[in-house]
Amino acid sequence: MSTDTRSAAVASEPRYGNWRKPRSFGLLGLSFGPTIGALAWLLTSFVVMMISLPLGWAMLALGALALAPLALRVRGRTLYSLLLARSAFNRGRRHRQHLHLAGPLGVIPGATHRLPGLLAATNLHTAQDSYGREFGLLEHTGTGQFSAVLRVDPEGSGLVDQDRIDQWVAGWGDWLARLGQVPGLEGVQVTVETAGDSGQRLAAEVDRITTPTSPQLAREVLTETAASYPSAAASVNTWVAITWRAAVTPGAKARSLADMAAEIGARLPALGQDLALTGAGSARPMTVRQLTELAFVAYNPDLADDLDRARGEHDITWTSAGPAGLAVEKRDRYLHGGGISVVDAMEEAPRGAVLSSVLGDLLAPHPDFTRKRVMLHYRPHDPGTSARIVERDLRNARSNATQRRNTHARDDADVRAAQQQTDEEASGAGLVSFGLIATATVLDPEQMRVAEATLHNNAAASRLVLRRAYGAQTATFAVGLGLGLQPDAVATLGGLTEGE
Repeated sequence: MSTDTRSAAVASEPRYGNWRKPRSFGLLGLSFGPTIGALAWLLTSFVVMMISLPLGWAMLALGALALAPLALRVRGRTLYSLLLARSAFNRGRRHRQHLHLAGPLGVIPGATHRLPGLLAATNLHTAQDSYGREFGLLEHTGTGQFSAVLRVDPEGSGLVDQDRIDQWVAGWGDWLARLGQVPGLEGVQVTVETAGDSGQRLAAEVDRITTPTSPQLAREVLTETAASYPSAAASVNTWVAITWRAAVTPGAKARSLADMAAEIGARLPALGQDLALTGAGSARPMTVRQLTELAFVAYNPDLADDLDRARGEHDITWTSAGPAGLAVEKRDRYLHGGGISVVDAMEEAPRGAVLSSVLGDLLAPHPDFTRKRVMLHYRPHDPGTSARIVERDLRNARSNATQRRNTHARDDADVRAAQQQTDEEASGAGLVSFGLIATATVLDPEQMRVAEATLHNNAAASRLVLRRAYGAQTATFAVGLGLGLQPDAVATLGGLTEGE
């Protein structure tokens, strides 16, 4: 294909975008509550000035000092949130909450390798869907939510016509929009994990299918393939976690474990079949053993080859899948199970319109990582909530544009985007909030600096702005596993903190 032909093909591809971060219309970018408080304080100060001018000025100065940390932002975070996050992390260190010592010499009852942090408050049950297939049902006891995970096999975009890719993108958008109409559905997480393939599974399969009576040439070819395959191969695993609330609406009675197992089991087959229209391939519910192995490998990356070699013949359970020995949370990284991980969260989505392949560089395997995991979190809104959100965003965007004496081009663009969002929602489109968490894991500490640089370079190529989850590495690592932990729900439990 010539350069001109390739350029014409790229130019003809559909562009996607129009996502926007909601902005407050309050004073100096503050939300409604602080704005009302600031105006009330200002009015009170003027009244006090009529009685005592020095006291009134003192109240104004005190109000300005209290308001400044809310108005001043560092990379999208207020100074108050930075200070609170730093204080919470330091307080946890003083109480040694950043340490997790498991095993025979640990402090966990029963001397087990229990999962740390947010996943310690989860239980894993066995349930059946309407097709009679067993699947693992995760119960999040702290939030009253339940999750099921589907393993998918994406077809990939290689040698696929652009028309087919466009259909997949449209199907994915339609799938997310329809989830907003499922009662009690809380969120969806799509996780793509890449790692070097150890070749253990291939070698075991070769040993199984070859016999002494097999042709010598066939045995030599298979043996050579099993020996050389890992040097150039990568393992890519993709799964989709779907989370439901036990209480369908706020204040409603929470459904029991049996009711949730029946409800989720009845919905999983249809949801999996609809995923086929998005290019995800066949979707199968993940069993208790598969979910246990997934968590075990994430927390013990140095034992991944041993687990492949075991081929399912092990006694690891959900309550013993945590990191072996001592796991330590530092402010900017997480040391666990012989590995070191850094966890970044999306600070800003790609600006402007992008192609369907925008995340290709970030998702692709790379030799600088022992293991890399990218989790996309989606929260579909029901039609009633969607209408309220888009109308509020449009109202706030217009207020922000009219507050300035000289309007900026970005304010005008924000109003146009909010108006388009409102029009699309009114015509039947769904509204989805989304975020992204990227986790990079290495075994050699000397390799971490290179892995960090590669991660941010890949994010930049995907037009994403990532930001380190300072002071919340353990919690964000758990959410980034894509096992159904909802960021907004665990944040209310103190599980997620945002810092510098």
